Amino acid sequence: MMLSKTALPLALCAALCSTARAADWYTGVPAEAPPPPATPRPTVSIDLSVDGTSRNSIAGAAIGKIAPFGSLVESGPRIRVSTVIGKYAYDASDLPVYIPVGAAFIPSNSGYGRVNGTLEDGSFMVGYEVVSNQGGVAFYVGPDAMNHSLSPFDPGNQVRGVSVGAKVGVEAFARPTESTMVALIAYYSTVHNSYYTRLKFGLELADYVYVGPEALALGDNYFAQWRAGAHLTGLKFGALQIGLSSGYLRDRVRGGGAYGILDTHIAF
Repeated sequence: MMLSKTALPLALCAALCSTARAADWYTGVPAEAPPPPATPRPTVSIDLSVDGTSRNSIAGAAIGKIAPFGSLVESGPRIRVSTVIGKYAYDASDLPVYIPVGAAFIPSNSGYGRVNGTLEDGSFMVGYEVVSNQGGVAFYVGPDAMNHSLSPFDPGNQVRGVSVGAKVGVEAFARPTESTMVALIAYYSTVHNSYYTRLKFGLELADYVYVGPEALALGDNYFAQWRAGAHLTGLKFGALQIGLSSGYLRDRVRGGGAYGILDTHIAF
């Protein structure tokens, strides 16, 4: 049976379309590809951590960060709100207390034995974060309020009561290579000249899961402490990320011991 002049072009067109669709299927490229899934663009993150030592101290911290005009995965302004609640103890019986005698100060043992302390700290900071494919760095500044309560009263410890001051800090994260990371947190407050610094290096074990050494330094007008240990960072349980670290510490007031930190992070 002969095809008419009209039917022949239609048949050729149908054959070509069929061949094109077969080629699309064979190469795995549909004629109209669906749009790729949207990349998460969180605007809020929450970090919770617990820090404990064998020298009778434990503290919990909560930090919230907000990107008010964009997302946390792009450069822009940041708001950072933090709070710390902790308790600690130290033996003051062998620590010198300087008793005023005339125009001089004579060292004397305080004789107060075990002193128990509590800490409450809160800050509200604003800053700016620069984000790139290799990491990011953020700078913050804002007011800081802190309260130390001691029982019994220790005249040799001037870090006590409620105080308000200014706080500045920097947070940075980078991947120097595809399998390594470095992270830095450093904060200073004019309240009792308090400071906290944490530096971590890591080697990638799995996707964004790192293990490696860390070093910390923290203190104020009364105590000074350094730490050296190891960390495991980036364990994922759904949207929750978890980090663990532990090691040795040396404290000017409390002596030597061990420490452990549990970190959690979630962004949405």
